[in-house]
Amino acid sequence: MQYDDDLGLSDRAKEMKRWDRPYVYQEFPKLLFRGTTDASGRVGYAMRQVEGELEEREALAAGWDLQVQVAIAREIKRGADLGTAAAERAWADRHLSRPAQAEAAAVEAQTARHVAEVPRTRVRPRPRGRPSKKLAMAEPSPKPKPPAPPPRPPAGAPREDPSYPGREAPSREEPPSRRGDQAPERREPPTST
Repeated sequence: MQYDDDLGLSDRAKEMKRWDRPYVYQEFPKLLFRGTTDASGRVGYAMRQVEGELEEREALAAGWDLQVQVAIAREIKRGADLGTAAAERAWADRHLSRPAQAEAAAVEAQTARHVAEVPRTRVRPRPRGRPSKKLAMAEPSPKPKPPAPPPRPPAGAPREDPSYPGREAPSREEPPSRRGDQAPERREPPTST
């Protein structure tokens, strides 16, 4: 016959008896921590429970920490490094050409996070030096004919100003002198004898 030790115990007492054992250290499950920054800029932390050694190694490699203080300190340092990268990028952007600044603005518009470095657009390098003989010996491509020059206006006809269509261009005559309508006198340099 089987003897029942729980005879006369309440359900709560039976549950307490079940958990009433000496403490034995168990490495897993374990909590890991990661520092976080919310939208208002406050630094906090997130928790993750790992069930084994392999999962723990993967989480530690992904940036999780064993201690809360270390996780928060790492997040604060990451924010400071991000601010430094933003300042360096802003300083470097001042020296970019207008098309490069437009390209950087387009890349930043695609994401809500800070872009520390804009990926470079691959530019095909120009060939350097003389062309190879194989290319020089190849059939020359037919050269396009240059466009015909516009017809010249007849002599004495007023010219049109290209910057103001329909208006005459200013004449190239010398302006009258300030002393009246007389042209200024021209002096010839003295001749040495």
